[in-house]
This record gives sequence, structure tokens and C-alpha cells, in this order.
Amino acid sequence: MVDLKSYASGTSLQFNNDLIDQDLDTQERNLETDVNFSKKIKNGAMIIYGYVAHKNLDEDFTASPVSFLEADKAITGNYKTTLNYQGIEADFVFRKKKWSYSFFGGVQHLDEEFTGTSNEINAEIAIDSLSGGNDSRQLSFRGGLKLAYQINEKMDMNAKIASDIVDYRNSFFKDQYLIYNPELSYRWLKNSFGNFRLSYKFQQELPRLSSLPGFGVLKSYRSIQYGAQEVELLKSHRYSLSYILNKVKDRFLLSTTLSYVDYQNSFLRQNFIAENYNFSSLFYTNSEDFLNLNAGVTTFIDKLNMTAKLGINQMWFTRPSVLNDQFSLIKNKSQNLYLRGTTYFKGNYDFYFQLNYMRNSGEIEGNLTNIENYSTSFENVFRINDKIF
Repeated sequence: MVDLKSYASGTSLQFNNDLIDQDLDTQERNLETDVNFSKKIKNGAMIIYGYVAHKNLDEDFTASPVSFLEADKAITGNYKTTLNYQGIEADFVFRKKKWSYSFFGGVQHLDEEFTGTSNEINAEIAIDSLSGGNDSRQLSFRGGLKLAYQINEKMDMNAKIASDIVDYRNSFFKDQYLIYNPELSYRWLKNSFGNFRLSYKFQQELPRLSSLPGFGVLKSYRSIQYGAQEVELLKSHRYSLSYILNKVKDRFLLSTTLSYVDYQNSFLRQNFIAENYNFSSLFYTNSEDFLNLNAGVTTFIDKLNMTAKLGINQMWFTRPSVLNDQFSLIKNKSQNLYLRGTTYFKGNYDFYFQLNYMRNSGEIEGNLTNIENYSTSFENVFRINDKIF
């Protein structure tokens, strides 16, 4: 699979009677390929999966003038993220009466590089504090066990434990980690009033290199971000309850998911704001949680030959914040209501539309903010059929 994307954005604003111009150009290049091999063995099957991937993100940022430099100075920053990984995994699956189980194991090699260069426009010398690079290598040996038990025709339970032994090295640090990620789920299926699923997952992962740059990253005409100084495992407990009602004959689908995430170790950004500039850096914290409700109704409208989906995505989160050495707790609530539709006409023309309403509200030390946004999109689809003999 090859995926190429390009984005460009520009912003003009006024600060202290100065007109500020900011431009960001982004290019993404992704190349992925995988190979699967399966073979039936006694009382089960063997599955071998191999993959290779290359991902590249290139960002060019320009701001003029920049508040923390001399008057009328402009600055440009170029940031490149490169990710290469390869791996192979084998899965041996067996079934005995109401039990099914599998053993899996594999190895993965991952290389990641993050580099950045910032300099004043028309100046060849880079700004040392805003330029640099970091690269990392991870060699992971994975193993684990999956279990599934069919309680009856309508109920089953699933469990999984995966463990990784990771040898991690970057430009400033090296260590070995034992990472384990257990999962457990219960499903109640094939009911006239729908299907339910209750699940739990404990997740551990190493931070991405963009959170550990080792230098300041330019984010706006007055903002510089620094990463974490140490490498720690990011940890979270994840709980979810989902419900699906699927009426195939009536072309009706109702889906709802309620999820809660309790972060045991995540990033906290410490901010320092002065008159002409903002500095921020990352630290680790265990005081963040997240609640999300996602619900949607999808149906097919015969008279219009169109599918329509009406949905809502509601989020609540609480996280600590440090501003100019003052600790505070941020409470945020966001809501997204949407209506989407896609036509399926007999001819060569179809269209897709989407209506969105978004609302975001937050509270910091008794101070309230509210933001509302409305958006629409419409896409025409033309199909051209050509037969070559």
C-alpha cells in the first residue's frame, strides 16, 4: 500500500499592532506491505504474518515576524520524522470443544528518526537551541497467549496476554523493558434486543520520538515546545461497554460505545507564558482521565437510494496543568453532532455530504470558556467505465 498526502495552511493575525503571517506545509509518505501464510495442522492452524513499512512526515513552518527575535525578523523551521519497521509473527491456533486457544510469538525491529532545523530567513546558520535531532532503535521479542471460551450459543469470554522484551536505544539513552498488555472481554450475542460487549485492557507503550526531541520545536510565532527529558513507559487502564442492534432486513444499525481511560502515566505539559513568548516542556503525570460516548444510527432510505447516519461523539476529560509554576486542573467537555449521507444511484454520479456541529467547553480554576463551530462538506463522485480489449 502506498499513501501520499500533502497539506498546506496559512494564518494571518495581529499581535501588539504587528501583522503576523504563519504558514505550514506538510507532506506524508507511507509505504506498507505484508505477507500472510496459513496452514492447517493437527487440531488447529498455523498462521505466519510478515510486514515491512516506511513512513515519513515532512513539515515546513514559517513565521514572520517572530516575537522572541529582533523586530521584523522571520524564522523558518523544517522537521522530519522517519519511521521504518519490519517484523514477523507466528500464531498457532487450536480448538477443543468450547475452548479455543492460541500461542503466538515474533520479533520486530523499529527505527525512528526525528530531526529539526530552524534559522532566520536568508541566514545560513541554524539556531542551535531550535535545531538538532534524535534517533531510536527498538528490537522487540514478543510472545503471548489467547484464550476464548464459548459459554453457550449467546455468550463467550476472551482473554489475551502479550509480553514484549524490548531493547531500546536513542541518541541519549538506552535500557531494556519488559512490557505486558493483558486484555479481557465478555460478549452477549444474538439477542433480539442487540449485542453487548464489555472489555478491559491494560496498555503500556514507549513514547514516540517526537515527545523526546532534545531541542526546542517551533510551534508558532511566539511558542517553542521542549520534550521530556527521560524515557518512561506510558500506562493506562481502558474500560469499554458497547451495544449494537443490527436489523439487516430493515437496513437499520444502532451502535453505542461508552469508554473510560484512566491514565497511570502520561504526559503533562508545563507552560511558561511571558509578554512576547511561550515556552513549554513535557513531564510525566498520573492524574488524567478520559470518558467518551459514541453513538450513531445508520439506515438506508429507499426513496432516495441513500444511506444516512446520525451520530454524536461526546467527550469529557480531566488533566492537570502547570502555568508559570502554578498548578491547576483542567476540565473539558466536547460534543460533536453530525449527519452524513451517501447516495447509490444507478448512473455514474453519486454524492456525499456531511453536516457537523461542534461545541467545546472548558474550566480552569473557575474560569469558563465555550467555543461553537458549524461546518458542512459536499463531495461529487463521478464514475467513468472504460473497457480495453
